[in-house]
Amino acid sequence: MTKSTSTGGLNLDRFFEDVESIKDELREMESIYTQLQSAHEQSKTLHNAKAVKDLRSKMDSDVSASLKKAKVVKVRLQALDGANAANRSLPGCGPEALRIGPGPLL
Repeated sequence: MTKSTSTGGLNLDRFFEDVESIKDELREMESIYTQLQSAHEQSKTLHNAKAVKDLRSKMDSDVSASLKKAKVVKVRLQALDGANAANRSLPGCGPEALRIGPGPLL
């Protein structure tokens, strides 16, 4: 195995690790979303002022946590996109690497 092939494999391993960690963050966001949906349904039946205030506080903290996670995911996706663009500019890693034999580029 050549040095560039082993390095490419390591880069792909890192890429897939990054993708999995982003997927984990998205799963956590989905969990927060389902909690917010259930809290919203619960808010429709509450009549006690203290209970409504407590539920509203919990919903506010869930929304805040969700926004923080969304910002983290956005930054990580942008970093992944930047790394992908950088790797595509390496020799043998761009669209020309897919070309087999003479003929037009696909």
